[in-house]
Parts: sequence; C-alpha cells; structure tokens
Amino acid sequence: TTGGLGYVDLQTNRGPSKTKQQEGERAMKKSLLLIAHFLASASQPQPQHTHKNNQENKATTTTKKSSLEMKITGIALLAHLASTADAGRLLGSYPTEAPTNAPTEDTCTCVTDYDCGPICVKPYNSATGTCQGGGPSPTAAPVSKGDCPCDKPRHIPTECEVKHLIELLDDAVSIDHGFAPQNLRASFHDAGTFNQNVPGEGGANGCLMNHPPMLLQGENAFLDPPITKLRSIKNFWEAHEDTCCDERCLRVSSADIIQFAGLFATQRQRDDSAPVGTIDPAKQAALLAYQWGRPDELNCVPAWTENLPGMNPPGLTIMDRCPAAGMEIEEKMMHRNGFTKTEANVLIGAHTIGRIRNTFGGPGPWALNGDDTATPEGGVFDNAFHKFLEFDVAATDVPSFDTNTAAFDETFPNWFRVSSGPLATVSHLDSDVTLKLSPLGPLPDFTSDTTSFANDNAGFLARFDKAFDKMTKLGVDPNVLSPPTSCCDGKSVDEHEGEDDIKILRKFISNFGTALANSTATLNEKLRSEEQIRLREEGTKLIEQRTCDDERKMCAFESEGGGKV
Repeated sequence: TTGGLGYVDLQTNRGPSKTKQQEGERAMKKSLLLIAHFLASASQPQPQHTHKNNQENKATTTTKKSSLEMKITGIALLAHLASTADAGRLLGSYPTEAPTNAPTEDTCTCVTDYDCGPICVKPYNSATGTCQGGGPSPTAAPVSKGDCPCDKPRHIPTECEVKHLIELLDDAVSIDHGFAPQNLRASFHDAGTFNQNVPGEGGANGCLMNHPPMLLQGENAFLDPPITKLRSIKNFWEAHEDTCCDERCLRVSSADIIQFAGLFATQRQRDDSAPVGTIDPAKQAALLAYQWGRPDELNCVPAWTENLPGMNPPGLTIMDRCPAAGMEIEEKMMHRNGFTKTEANVLIGAHTIGRIRNTFGGPGPWALNGDDTATPEGGVFDNAFHKFLEFDVAATDVPSFDTNTAAFDETFPNWFRVSSGPLATVSHLDSDVTLKLSPLGPLPDFTSDTTSFANDNAGFLARFDKAFDKMTKLGVDPNVLSPPTSCCDGKSVDEHEGEDDIKILRKFISNFGTALANSTATLNEKLRSEEQIRLREEGTKLIEQRTCDDERKMCAFESEGGGKV
C-alpha cells in the first residue's frame, strides 16, 4: 500500500515493495474482505442484467489469486464459520462472552446492532426495534472509548482520523463495489435540496441520513442501503479507541460524512494518478483537503426533494420529453441550486459510475467502464458518460433524435436503453440525453460543454472537482468549515503508515454485514409498500375507466332512442 491506504495488485507489483509481514497482513485482510463479500452478496438482491464482460472479469480475478491467498482465504472462512470464540482466538482477542445481564428477545429494545443481537430489527420508518436471533450476540461490540469524555465532542477530525475513515470506506467499497456510486448519488441528493431563492431551504445538511421520511421520497428511491451502511461506518469510526484526542471524543455531522463519502467515491474510482482502487498521495491529499463542520439540520422537510431534478411524466413524445428535461435542469440545478450550465453538465457526468439499478426495471450502467463489475475494484470515474453521448448517440438535435434514437434501441416513458451489441445494457435518462442535443426554444445549450468533456478527461475531472466542492457546501456558512486538524500525537499522517489492525477490521466487517442485512430488509419492506400503493392506484384507475365506459354506454343507449337512463 501507499501510506497504508488503498489496494496494490501483488501480481503486477504496483506500488512500493512491502515486507513479508505486510504482505501477510494484506493477504489476511483480503481474505476477510472476501468473506464479507460472500456474506453481503447472499443477502442482497441480485441484478437482472450485468456487464457482458462480467464473467470474464470474475474469471480473470480468480486466476490471479495466488495459492497462498487461497489457503489463507480458506483458513479465514473456516474461522468465520467456527464459533465466535474460536474465530477470536485465530484472528485476535476481543470480547466474545455475552454479558451476564444479556437481554432476551422478549425484553430487549435496541437502536443499533451493538445493543443486543445478532440483529436489531426495526419496523420500517421506526427509530427503535427489537433484538432477534436469540442467544449471545456474535456481533463484536464497538471498541470502547474508555474514559474519553464526550460532553464536549469534537466535530472536526484529525488527519489521522480521516486516514482511518478512508481505510474503512476503502474496505467497504472492496466488499461492495456499488457502494461507491451509491454514496456519490447520496451526496447529490442531500445537497441538491438547496434552494437559493428561499432562505434556509435544503442544502448539504444531513437530512437524508437523519430524517427517515426523506428516504420515502421518489427522488431518493433505493438509497436506503447505502445510507444504512454509511451510518454504520460513521458509528464504528467514531467509536474507535484512536478517536479520543485531547480527552475529547469525535462526533462528526451526518452532513459531513455524506459529502465526504461522495468525494471519496470520485477519488478512489478515478484512474489518473493511481489505478482504480488505489489511494496514492495525490488522492489522499485531495481527501485530506476536505473541509468539515457542516451542521445537521434539525427541522428537515421532505418537500425539499422537489428541488432535485425529477423524471418526466409518462405519455410525452420525444419532441416534448427532451425540452422538458432541459427545463428541469435549468429550473432545479441552475435557478434553485445556483449552478452554471457548465457546472450542471459536469455534475450530471457523475453518472459515469454506477448503475441505474432497479428503479427502471434493470440495473444497466450509464457507461460500460463505470459499471460495478468493470474492473476488480469497481467502476472507473472518468469522462466515459460524455464520450458515449458525443460519439455513440447519433442525433445532434431533438428532431433528428425523434426519428433516430441510436445508439439506443429501446425507448421507455422517460429513459432509453441499448439492448444488444457491444454497448448492451447502457441506459440513459431523458436528462442525460438532452446534454447532447441542441435545444428547442430558449433553453440552455449544453452541447459545447458535452463535446469539451468528451474530448478531455483531465479537463472533465478538473471541472468536476470544482463543481463538486461547490455542491458539498450548498446552504452551508463557509465560516464554519475547516480542514482536519493535526494528528494528536504530533506525527504527520504519513508517519502512521501500516496501521492495519486485523482485529478492528473483523469487527468492522461484522457490523457492516449486519447493516447490509438490515438495509436490504428495510428496502424490501419499502418496495412492498410501494407495490401496494401501485396496486391501489391501478385499482382506482380501473374503477374510473369502468365508470367512463358505463357513461359512454349510457350515452350510446340514449342516442339510439332507448330513452333517458
């Protein structure tokens, strides 16, 4: 690793040389991550559509594993499947015995999985739940903060604490590659509620994490899992014994952690100064420059999500859809959020990583190399989104796109998809496509910026970083923000190299895996509720349709001389 961060491909010898002990620690860490990935994948809904090279990537990754790594993986897996105490003896000592006054399933209420276990099950949209599973909790308790006072918590972390957070996020994305683009989306959806025309309305304020009704809004569909997992990471990080500085504990805002996680995604997944998945000094410097101190909003209003660009209603023609999408960008991102048309365009370019997921019937990517499975470390954050628009979408204006939607061959009410050929599964929303087309009427013309970004990856990244920094501060008083403070022990952040604690990592994975299960259960319950709403709406429409049919029949009967009914 470089500075103890990121991942290094041992087969290609990327990165500086390491001692055999460091290599052993890295192999053990990778084995633990493989276990966590196995457990996480078992509890998550599987995608219906995948990148066409998915199997090739998996095969390549498998063949690259050395026999030593495979053996260590097997040992770690056996340790995990063995009793908690045996696993503890193999991987390091930590508290494994249940407390003498362990609550039972019938009497225990809980807020987090730490309270009792193995899982704290909460009813949807509830702050508390009940412990289920019975018996002593196998979930490791958070590292005790000992005597660290928390009456005056710090809200600005040290550089060393940020480095620890980077490592936790890096581990989490290694477990679940989709976590990076989901965090990036969450950062937009928290900050994008800002309305510069109404004082105090929205902004980067943590409402997405702190106010459950925000996740009920259509614009925030499918953000339950990443928000739940990110909250788990935040709690674990703040509970770590090394976050007690000057006898004061660390408590950062939800607003800060959401925006930092989005920034982390854009740095980890780019392939410029270092390969995807590697945090080199340049990427680390960008993350350490992040400013902390955003206050959490105490009075969140779900209606603020109306300041996010929305979907076109069904039933419109392409001639209407494209201008309507352009108007959404102009009204929401420019007039309300306060971005220029260039900033709005480059920020939409964040779609270059991740998938449209289940919201539109199939988890297709916006760009093939941005798909979760594109590389062994996830999607690549670059200008591929704009390159697809510039070089693969044939039309240059709305009328020509109306007659020829290539490269798309499937048209849906407010999005498009490529279903066959080398670009199969690529999907774009109306608001994406409008960035390529000359506008109809007095709407912003995004085409010149799209062309510029498509032809200059370095230029795209530079413009994106500036616009993203502006976004993370929407609605925030800049005077309250500051970068991380110096490490408590007086050392520089680079002097804390190689502090990769396997015991801490195992505790983190245990908690993170439970968060995956909880968030998946919450999402499934939400989907069931939305399905019931949809069925009720369809039933109402059917009744209305039958009423209209009956009225038409009565009118026809009267017109044929049947008398008045």
